[in-house]
Amino acid sequence: MKRTKRDPLQQLVDELIDVGASLSQIVEHMALSPTGGGGSPDAVPIRIVLGQLLAGVLEPVAAQYGADAVEAAARLVGDAGERIGNEIYLVPHGPTEQSS
Repeated sequence: MKRTKRDPLQQLVDELIDVGASLSQIVEHMALSPTGGGGSPDAVPIRIVLGQLLAGVLEPVAAQYGADAVEAAARLVGDAGERIGNEIYLVPHGPTEQSS
């Protein structure tokens, strides 16, 4: 069976969705921790803890691709995130109908 190459933009979109889903689960888990996520005044902020975890996990990936590729990926993801934040708006949901 011949594999077809995916459109690069769609590949980026798919990867961002997958990574976003994983990160949101991790953040939610951390936020629900009795010792973190605001549960303790001495807790290290989730952003700091998650950043340290990701840096450790991603170190081999960075070494595999090299500094230039990692810098380019960081710029691309940063630009994509800025565009997403500027272009996609969350609006309040309308009232829902209650089933009888």
